[in-house]
Amino acid sequence: MKDYLIETVERLVGFDTVSQNVNGQAADQLADELARHGFAVKLHETGKADRRQTNVVAWAGPEEP
Repeated sequence: MKDYLIETVERLVGFDTVSQNVNGQAADQLADELARHGFAVKLHETGKADRRQTNVVAWAGPEEP
């Protein structure tokens, strides 16, 4: 498990996601990884088309409390 976590973090920090750049690739990678492990995932995009930022919201369990 430790190796898996290290590899996942290495992939994520490899994306250039400083604030003036888009972060869609990193968000997609994270969303795919979370979904593969059973999390429900939603992506929320904000900003202009040329500077779109993506937020990842993930949860385990029911959507409603």
